[in-house]
Amino acid sequence: DTSGLLYKQIALYYAPAFFFGILAVCWHRSGSFLGAAMRVAVVASVVLATLATWFAPWLRGPAPLAASLQVLHRMFPFARGLYEDK
Repeated sequence: DTSGLLYKQIALYYAPAFFFGILAVCWHRSGSFLGAAMRVAVVASVVLATLATWFAPWLRGPAPLAASLQVLHRMFPFARGLYEDK
């Protein structure tokens, strides 16, 4: 799901479904809310580690904030509209 989110903004539509699906699986496997929260926290840490790995080239550059903002601007092109006419 992380790769989908980093690919296009359209993935934001199905990201909540993935989250609740992962939450349901964690809840059924652990049987308690605390156990489910711990499992979701583990999944979240893996997702954040993947995100950090993907953004590492831009974060290690000479201007990490500007480079990261440029990447986000290209991923979420609100200035030109969400969809391009082709």
